[in-house]
Amino acid sequence: MVHTMLFSSIDPLKHCKLLLACLTVTALLSAPVGAIGQSVAVPGDAKIDRLLVRAQQGYVQDQIQLATAFQMGRGVAPNPAEAAHWFLRAADQGNPMAQAEIGYRYLRGTGVAMDERQSFQWFQRAAAEEYAPAQAALAYFFLNGRGARKDEQEALRWISRAAQHGFAPAQADLGFWYARGFVVQRDNEKALHWIKRAADQHFPPAEFLLGTMYETGFAFPRDPGEANRWYRKAADAGYAAAQANLGTLYERGDGVAKDLTEAARWYKLAAEQGDGSGCANLARVYAKGIGVETDYKLAYFWTIAAQYRVSAMASSLPQSFVQELHHRIPESELSRVEAEAQDWIRAHPLPQPEQGFVNALAAVSGLDVGRVTP
Repeated sequence: MVHTMLFSSIDPLKHCKLLLACLTVTALLSAPVGAIGQSVAVPGDAKIDRLLVRAQQGYVQDQIQLATAFQMGRGVAPNPAEAAHWFLRAADQGNPMAQAEIGYRYLRGTGVAMDERQSFQWFQRAAAEEYAPAQAALAYFFLNGRGARKDEQEALRWISRAAQHGFAPAQADLGFWYARGFVVQRDNEKALHWIKRAADQHFPPAEFLLGTMYETGFAFPRDPGEANRWYRKAADAGYAAAQANLGTLYERGDGVAKDLTEAARWYKLAAEQGDGSGCANLARVYAKGIGVETDYKLAYFWTIAAQYRVSAMASSLPQSFVQELHHRIPESELSRVEAEAQDWIRAHPLPQPEQGFVNALAAVSGLDVGRVTP
């Protein structure tokens, strides 16, 4: 009875505060696979030779397609250096998409030597052509003082221009700035305006933020039904934070009919993507038998995963919860579960701290879609 009371005293853990939802680092982008901001047809094997001939003759779109083929490994072996070469050829001819691509490669050191100043200059050239993804990226150079002097007003100017062009990641980011009072004066109406515009374009991070706004009553009366609707859109698109929050709505019957099985399903989907809140909630439901059969080994597995993940949870699993699971699992099984959890952790590495700027820039510009690791 004491054990049951302990497990049942833990509430659902969630991404419950708008200001803790770090959009710029965790964005799950819906831009087309390939080069950023545009859909690029990737050729099949039979077209590579013809494409190479046309690229060598200076046809920009063929250079971009060839670069994308080398980037994605479609029809040819993946080759970051060749991808960079052809993006650079197209960039030299003034194509803003290629300029942004080569700028990102200089930032990452992918296929070229890492050079932040060169990266900034290529993004600057693309932004001057009113290429919205590059404008959004340029905002983050100025915001962080990377490749150029730190200038928050220049950052605001460029993120605003990208948002005004209708670029959903920039719209969501600008809305988030207004919600936080970051760089700009806090303005709930402008926050809602920009996040809603991005959400209306089916951009999952914005759909998630809008759901959070409705759930918490940010800028308007609380409406869990609308929160459910927007969380569902983002969750169906695979956005882990929305899946975790949707699970809590189902568990509590908040804005939706209570359904513990459905709650557990959404927690599992979020956890399997490495979402910290999803991991913690999945551990909890396995420990308590909420919507699933009680399974202390799985509860312990997901507890270890939750402890590893850094998330925007309102709270975390208490140490007493972990100790109770230890008592419930035979000693001979503990090491096996721990080893399996470590395997999972290795398969879901956390971003390195020094990559924070690159990740944020990639998220807001759409540059992290369809990457091929060199």
